[in-house]
Amino acid sequence: MKTRTSIVGMLLALAGIWSCQQELFQEEMLEPEKETKEEKVDEPTPLKQVFVTALWKSDETRTSVYHDDEARQYSFLWEKGDFISLVEVDPSVTGDIVQSVQSKPLLESCETARFSMELSDREAGDDLHYVAYYPAEAMPAGKVAEWDETGSTVKLPLTLPLSQRPGAGSFDGAADLLVSLQETLDARPEDFDLTFKRVGTVLKLVVTGLEEGTIIMGGTLDLGYDCGGEILYDAETRAWSSTETGKQIEFCYATKNKQTDTVEGTPLVALNGSVTIWLRVLAGTANDWVTLSINTLSNKGKINTVTRDIDLKRRGATINFKEGGVTTFSATLTSPEVILPSTLTSVPKLYIGAKVSDINDKTTWITTKATFVNRDDGKVLYEESTATIRGRGNTTWTNFPKKPYYLKFDKKQNLLGKSKNKSKKYILLANWMDRTNLRNAVALEAARRTSMEWVPNGMFVELYLNDQYNGLYYLCEKIEVEDGRLNPKTVDYLFTMDMSDTSEWHFKVDYGYRPNSQYTYYNTPNYTPQTQIPFEVKYPEAEDGETAEAFKERITAEAKPMIEVFAQKIAAKESAAVADLDSFCDWFLVHSLCTNVEPNHPKSCYMYHRKSDGKMYAGPVWDFDWGTFVPGKTGFLIENCLFYGKNTTYQGFFKDPVFVAKLVERWVALKPEFETLGAYVDAQAAFIEPVESANHTKWPIKYGDGGTSISSAVTANGDQAMDFMDAVERMKNAITERIGEIDTAIGAL
Repeated sequence: MKTRTSIVGMLLALAGIWSCQQELFQEEMLEPEKETKEEKVDEPTPLKQVFVTALWKSDETRTSVYHDDEARQYSFLWEKGDFISLVEVDPSVTGDIVQSVQSKPLLESCETARFSMELSDREAGDDLHYVAYYPAEAMPAGKVAEWDETGSTVKLPLTLPLSQRPGAGSFDGAADLLVSLQETLDARPEDFDLTFKRVGTVLKLVVTGLEEGTIIMGGTLDLGYDCGGEILYDAETRAWSSTETGKQIEFCYATKNKQTDTVEGTPLVALNGSVTIWLRVLAGTANDWVTLSINTLSNKGKINTVTRDIDLKRRGATINFKEGGVTTFSATLTSPEVILPSTLTSVPKLYIGAKVSDINDKTTWITTKATFVNRDDGKVLYEESTATIRGRGNTTWTNFPKKPYYLKFDKKQNLLGKSKNKSKKYILLANWMDRTNLRNAVALEAARRTSMEWVPNGMFVELYLNDQYNGLYYLCEKIEVEDGRLNPKTVDYLFTMDMSDTSEWHFKVDYGYRPNSQYTYYNTPNYTPQTQIPFEVKYPEAEDGETAEAFKERITAEAKPMIEVFAQKIAAKESAAVADLDSFCDWFLVHSLCTNVEPNHPKSCYMYHRKSDGKMYAGPVWDFDWGTFVPGKTGFLIENCLFYGKNTTYQGFFKDPVFVAKLVERWVALKPEFETLGAYVDAQAAFIEPVESANHTKWPIKYGDGGTSISSAVTANGDQAMDFMDAVERMKNAITERIGEIDTAIGAL
């Protein structure tokens, strides 16, 4: 940030901003009484009252930080009682310090502070420099600013406390170190501005895994780099040079008086198993490990210390505490929470102890060991000895050589670096018929850019079974109604529409949308044309003690009428009353963009009912490996599937003008999001390119002879024989082409 110098005229222009402070400072603005001076050479220089406006700008000037979780914003204020120090230097006299004075304290909190102070009214050169700092006590006693030989750079010795006592709702003002940018003035004015810069960083430390009501007295955080103590700050280059520094910050909320056996101060109390601690540290980088200790007060009045070494590489590589920023750093004081790096430089390896031959079907769970390893340095990112695994999928399990798997744990795990999305259940997608391996990942990313409530997250891994390489997989979340996924507090039913489902928990609803004999319900004798949509209830599950027959009867009685009313309202062009149109439009557009025609069967189509508003919601999206991202496709592709019914005799979404208007509106909003998908494709392709060749060598896409018995699976996308990067480029071109096609289709509505 460049320095700012203003004259009286600028201050007058800011009079409106200062109006709220003028009354507060009227006492300081009184003309100081004149004292009769005797002509003596040792008499002190008379004082001149000067006003300094300390500008609040973005996150650069404040002494308190208040966080609005709902707005996700930080607000910053100067507080009542704040005062600053001002150093005046005259470079014309070899950089001599002319004087160093402190301002009067503020009378009220404000965004733009107007400090008053008294400077000696003495002769000075034509090129004065001013540097100010907050808090005033930050300059070590007995030391002054230093200027280099050229007189162009001032260095301030400042002290950042190694021991902090954060105040309630914020942190200690003495730990909030602010320095003004260098000011150069032709002469000493009566009023001038200083723009302050925060020279350290605020660390918001979120500690989780605590028992409810745990009392926190204080603690320490060892960051492993010089993060506090005495430093020199170059006001021109804004660079640090250490003198006496420390690596460990001590924070204190309350102390135990041993004589009276009472607690003095205001300790923190854990709510919902967590507390938030604000700390001030110098900007820097914490590498590899940090050590966190907190002191808790037991019910018997004893102070206990809990210490955890936190592996930053395991949690997300190194952490940079940038100057002037607010960095959130989460830690847990139970067992170390598994958070994989969010920006891995290479594909990690996942080792499963079971052999390929052990996993024979989709029903038998094999207990095994699961280990995540960083491919770069071999560091173990995660390890679990009681994982279970089995097969999954329909066509992909039965007819493809590279098998997908279902991975489950006894306890919820955080395998994908999403702390709010812990789960026991994960899917390993094989992507065998996908030359790019990217189709599912890109489609899910497209869905994440829409209004859909939740979309499965995923990460590419190299899978090893019993130490034998098994190829490149996409490890992703399973579609579930649970905390961190579809919210069980609002969702009471999750449905899938899939002609391949053979579960006894399905029922069919007459909708009359499939006139073609090729779209028949799975295992229907003689392949007779069907006019019904097959539904399976994925959530809720049977209650404890409820028989399978009783559960089926109850679910059918509750859920089938719900679907029938949904269909009837759409037919009556009252879709907005029963459907969340944003989600149904977005679901439709994602499938159209990705050329996924599975809804025409239907296959892998989900929707859920929210008890909170009584409406159906489309999604989550799933299964984009067959016939997707294919160029040369025209129109919407799936406008006659499920409940959409554009060209069928049955009245569907497309016959409702409210839905059509909403579809146009959603396309206008989503088109810019979809237009940048190419960059995501490039990033993911670069990530897996070093390992995709080994995968393709082990699992070539071919018909027969170790491949598949379904020839259309090989040719469905048409990129099976292409070079990897050529196939990636083809995918990007297909996305661009589809955006144009949807533009045309939207324009024709």
